Amino acid sequence: MLDADYAAQVRQSARALGSAVYIGEIPHEAMASAMAASDVLLNSSESEGEPQIILEAQCSSLPVVARRIPGNAALVEDGVTGWLFEDYSELEALLRDLARHPDRLGAVAKRAREVR
Repeated sequence: MLDADYAAQVRQSARALGSAVYIGEIPHEAMASAMAASDVLLNSSESEGEPQIILEAQCSSLPVVARRIPGNAALVEDGVTGWLFEDYSELEALLRDLARHPDRLGAVAKRAREVR
C-alpha cells in the first residue's frame, strides 16, 4: 500500500497525463483480468528483489515501465523488453512519449514475452 503523500502524487500525475488511471490496490484473484485490461504495467518501487509482477506482465505480453533499480533492471532491458526510468520527470516524459506513440508498446511486449 502507498503512503498517503506518495499516493496523492501518483493520482495527481495520473490525472495530469489524462490517459492514465490510478486504480489502487488490486486483489490477487483480480490481477490477471486487470493486467489484460491494461496498456502498460508501471512499477515505481524504490527497492525490489526480483519482482514477480514484472515477470507476470512480460509473460502476459503487457509492456513494463519500471524504476531503474537492480531488481527491475535484471528483468527489463531498457527500450528492448520494456522501459526503465530514474526519476519522476523521466517517467512523465516516457509516459507522454508512449501515449503519443502507442505502436511501440506491442513490439516491446512481444520481445519481452519471447525472452520469458
